[in-house]
Amino acid sequence: MKSLALLTAISISIVTAGIAATQNASSSPPARPSAPVERPSYDPLPPSWNIQLNRPGWLSVGAQYCTQSGHCKIVGEGPDGLPPIPLKDGGTAPPSIGCRENPDYPPCISARVPVQLLVRSPAGATIFKLEGLNYAVGGLEWAFERPDGTTIGGPIMVENADGELLPLHYALRGMTKAAHDRAGQQVDEQRKRAVGGILKIRRERCDELVSVTKQSEGSFVATCLNGGKQKQYTEGVSGLQ
Repeated sequence: MKSLALLTAISISIVTAGIAATQNASSSPPARPSAPVERPSYDPLPPSWNIQLNRPGWLSVGAQYCTQSGHCKIVGEGPDGLPPIPLKDGGTAPPSIGCRENPDYPPCISARVPVQLLVRSPAGATIFKLEGLNYAVGGLEWAFERPDGTTIGGPIMVENADGELLPLHYALRGMTKAAHDRAGQQVDEQRKRAVGGILKIRRERCDELVSVTKQSEGSFVATCLNGGKQKQYTEGVSGLQ
């Protein structure tokens, strides 16, 4: 009888331990699935992005660039970004707005991000390489033209063969300072021919036509040099730039 009682007690202990182990296993939290590893963005390059760039460039402050899975950053913003940017007319604005309104502000220039431009889509978006990964940047293309014909802007800046730094979309369209200067010279020549012809018809003395300046739409001021003295005439010409 004692042997039977001992065997029964051992059997009960084994069953109880098995139930407890089962309960502990079922109450443990399920193992978390491992997070999928994000593949390098835009690798391989989409075949539809068929405009080859293969040149260095810079992302301007405010440029938004994204991975293929939609993780985006904005140059100049975030925890390590720029403070509010002072505007020329007073007040401040977030970097993405302030650096567009005041692009020559030194922190806006120093915060540009150097990248290697790869390809561009027909719609105007660009893929570039940064720290070994490929990202895409698109959005609004903007430019600020200085009085001397140079330009600054974004979202991407490049350097042309003349060492001029200008927005990528200007460079692709040939809108360089040299082209700006040539266009300005053509306008000056057209004005001089048109207004100079009017002065001849009216028999106004103009030994040397120095310049023709646009005063308002259809109104121009001609500056002549007569015997070492300047003489100005105001003439109306329609359809003239």
